Amino acid sequence: GAACENCKNLKAHLEKKDTIIKEKNRTLDELNLVCGRYETQLKQQEELLKQWQDVKGRVLIFNDKQ
Repeated sequence: GAACENCKNLKAHLEKKDTIIKEKNRTLDELNLVCGRYETQLKQQEELLKQWQDVKGRVLIFNDKQ
């Protein structure tokens, strides 16, 4: 009767919520992946900038001596 209909409605509602949660979790996983890649890229960029500054400093010192 009515109780069974409520159970069906509740089950459908829970399944919908479960799907939404799974989609949000997938989105969070993707964002974490993108942020991790971005962090790696920034670290590499920082290291390259330091190397460039070291080389540039040496070139300036070398040019000043001439």
